[in-house]
Amino acid sequence: MDNLSEDTDIPYMNGEGKLYAADSLNNLSKLNAFTGDSQDLLFGLEEHFGTEKKNGSDAQESQKNASPQMRNLLQTQCICLVLLTVTFLVSLALTVFAIFLIVHKSDQLYEKLSKIVLEANEVEEIRKMNTLILQYFNQTLLSMGG
Repeated sequence: MDNLSEDTDIPYMNGEGKLYAADSLNNLSKLNAFTGDSQDLLFGLEEHFGTEKKNGSDAQESQKNASPQMRNLLQTQCICLVLLTVTFLVSLALTVFAIFLIVHKSDQLYEKLSKIVLEANEVEEIRKMNTLILQYFNQTLLSMGG
């Protein structure tokens, strides 16, 4: 496992891809991320990517054993991808809904504010009329009484 990047037999990957896959497996092993049953998965990945040279029958047998593990890994990755997509879509929908509510509430606030401004103008006009009426009554009372 020390020379994972050398002599790999992966026909569908270029040299950089082989190095990346081998280095990734090497880094995982250095971090001791796999323990117990997960260690078998690591060896299954190595066998699937052809990073270790074995005899023909041993390699075929190990690839058959690694196949269900690879399927489980792919299923897990697909489930994670689906959950991530669903989570993203739900958060996007909630964000759009929140923006809609903000815009709707701001429109309502603008309508109420314009009504308040109109009512304030009407109240001001009523005050002016009230002042004029009071002045008129004061003038009529003074002219009658005096």
